Amino acid sequence: MVVGVVDQGCGVVRVELEGDVEGRWQEVRDGLVAAATSGTATLVLDLHAVTFFNSSGVNGLLAARAELEGEGVELRLGPLSPIVERVLDLTQLLVVLPRGPAVPGSASTDPGYGLGDGRWSRTRAGPRGHG
Repeated sequence: MVVGVVDQGCGVVRVELEGDVEGRWQEVRDGLVAAATSGTATLVLDLHAVTFFNSSGVNGLLAARAELEGEGVELRLGPLSPIVERVLDLTQLLVVLPRGPAVPGSASTDPGYGLGDGRWSRTRAGPRGHG
Protein backbone atom coordinates (compact mmCIF):
# COMPACT_ATOMS: atom_id res chain seq x y z
CA MET A 1 0.00 0.00 0.00
CA VAL A 2 1.03 3.66 -0.20
CA VAL A 3 3.39 4.16 2.73
CA GLY A 4 5.15 7.36 1.85
CA VAL A 5 4.81 10.46 -0.27
CA VAL A 6 7.82 12.75 -0.54
CA ASP A 7 7.84 16.04 -2.42
CA GLN A 8 11.34 16.14 -3.90
CA GLY A 9 10.98 19.66 -5.26
CA CYS A 10 11.09 20.85 -8.86
CA GLY A 11 7.67 19.27 -9.49
CA VAL A 12 8.81 15.73 -8.59
CA VAL A 13 6.89 13.63 -6.04
CA ARG A 14 8.06 10.17 -4.95
CA VAL A 15 5.45 7.64 -3.80
CA GLU A 16 6.51 4.45 -2.04
CA LEU A 17 4.38 1.28 -2.00
CA GLU A 18 4.97 -1.80 0.11
CA GLY A 19 3.61 -5.29 0.63
CA ASP A 20 1.06 -7.16 -1.45
CA VAL A 21 -0.89 -4.77 -3.66
CA GLU A 22 -2.92 -7.42 -5.50
CA GLY A 23 -6.58 -6.47 -5.67
CA ARG A 24 -5.84 -3.03 -4.19
CA TRP A 25 -4.94 -1.15 -7.35
CA GLN A 26 -8.02 1.07 -7.20
CA GLU A 27 -6.85 2.25 -3.79
CA VAL A 28 -3.27 2.60 -5.06
CA ARG A 29 -4.42 4.52 -8.15
CA ASP A 30 -6.44 6.87 -5.94
CA GLY A 31 -3.37 7.40 -3.74
CA LEU A 32 -1.16 8.15 -6.75
CA VAL A 33 -3.63 10.62 -8.21
CA ALA A 34 -3.99 12.30 -4.80
CA ALA A 35 -0.19 12.52 -4.45
CA ALA A 36 0.08 14.31 -7.80
CA THR A 37 -1.06 17.65 -6.44
CA SER A 38 -1.07 20.92 -8.34
CA GLY A 39 2.40 21.66 -9.63
CA THR A 40 3.47 18.01 -9.85
CA ALA A 41 5.05 17.26 -13.22
CA THR A 42 6.57 13.86 -12.40
CA LEU A 43 5.56 11.11 -10.01
CA VAL A 44 8.30 8.56 -9.25
CA LEU A 45 6.86 5.25 -8.07
CA ASP A 46 9.11 3.42 -5.58
CA LEU A 47 8.21 -0.29 -5.60
CA HIS A 48 11.28 -1.67 -3.78
CA ALA A 49 9.17 -2.99 -0.87
CA VAL A 50 6.37 -4.60 -2.91
CA THR A 51 6.25 -8.33 -2.12
CA PHE A 52 3.64 -9.53 -4.63
CA PHE A 53 3.03 -8.20 -8.14
CA ASN A 54 1.20 -9.94 -10.99
CA SER A 55 -0.96 -9.10 -14.02
CA SER A 56 -3.41 -7.13 -11.87
CA GLY A 57 -0.44 -5.02 -10.81
CA VAL A 58 0.54 -4.48 -14.43
CA ASN A 59 -3.01 -3.46 -15.34
CA GLY A 60 -3.27 -1.19 -12.31
CA LEU A 61 0.06 0.44 -13.08
CA LEU A 62 -0.95 1.11 -16.68
CA ALA A 63 -4.36 2.50 -15.61
CA ALA A 64 -2.69 4.80 -13.08
CA ARG A 65 -0.21 5.92 -15.72
CA ALA A 66 -3.01 6.73 -18.18
CA GLU A 67 -4.94 8.72 -15.58
CA LEU A 68 -1.85 10.64 -14.46
CA GLU A 69 -0.89 11.43 -18.05
CA GLY A 70 -4.42 12.77 -18.56
CA GLU A 71 -3.66 15.17 -15.70
CA GLY A 72 -0.32 16.14 -17.29
CA VAL A 73 1.80 14.13 -14.82
CA GLU A 74 4.55 11.77 -16.01
CA LEU A 75 4.79 8.46 -14.14
CA ARG A 76 8.33 7.12 -13.74
CA LEU A 77 9.58 3.99 -11.99
CA GLY A 78 11.91 4.29 -9.04
CA PRO A 79 13.51 1.35 -7.24
CA LEU A 80 11.85 -2.03 -7.88
CA SER A 81 11.67 -5.20 -5.81
CA PRO A 82 12.94 -8.33 -7.59
CA ILE A 83 9.38 -9.62 -8.16
CA VAL A 84 8.22 -6.31 -9.67
CA GLU A 85 11.29 -6.10 -11.86
CA ARG A 86 10.79 -9.68 -13.07
CA VAL A 87 7.11 -9.09 -14.00
CA LEU A 88 7.82 -5.77 -15.71
CA ASP A 89 10.72 -7.34 -17.60
CA LEU A 90 8.58 -10.29 -18.78
CA THR A 91 5.86 -7.93 -19.98
CA GLN A 92 8.40 -5.65 -21.68
CA LEU A 93 7.21 -2.70 -19.60
CA LEU A 94 10.75 -1.95 -18.43
CA VAL A 95 11.36 -0.84 -22.01
CA VAL A 96 8.21 1.32 -22.12
CA LEU A 97 8.07 2.92 -18.68
CA PRO A 98 10.75 5.52 -17.89
CA ARG A 99 12.87 4.95 -14.80
CA GLY A 100 14.43 7.16 -12.21
CA PRO A 101 14.21 10.85 -11.44
CA ALA A 102 13.37 13.16 -14.31
CA VAL A 103 15.08 16.24 -12.92
CA PRO A 104 18.74 16.69 -13.89
CA GLY A 105 20.88 16.35 -10.78
CA SER A 106 18.14 14.87 -8.63
CA ALA A 107 20.04 11.58 -8.34
CA SER A 108 22.88 13.44 -6.68
CA THR A 109 20.60 15.38 -4.32
CA ASP A 110 18.45 12.37 -3.39
CA PRO A 111 20.83 9.55 -2.46
CA GLY A 112 18.02 7.02 -2.77
CA TYR A 113 18.06 6.76 -6.56
CA GLY A 114 21.09 7.11 -8.75
CA LEU A 115 23.84 4.57 -9.08
CA GLY A 116 25.58 6.74 -11.64
CA ASP A 117 25.66 4.07 -14.35
CA GLY A 118 22.15 4.28 -15.80
CA ARG A 119 20.64 1.84 -13.28
CA TRP A 120 18.25 2.98 -10.58
CA SER A 121 18.11 1.58 -7.09
CA ARG A 122 18.21 2.65 -3.47
CA THR A 123 21.70 3.45 -2.24
CA ARG A 124 20.98 1.96 1.17
CA ALA A 125 20.82 -1.82 1.25
CA GLY A 126 17.50 -2.98 -0.15
CA PRO A 127 15.94 -6.22 -1.34
CA ARG A 128 18.44 -6.54 -4.18
CA GLY A 129 21.42 -5.82 -1.94
CA HIS A 130 22.41 -2.57 -3.62
CA GLY A 131 23.91 -0.06 -1.35
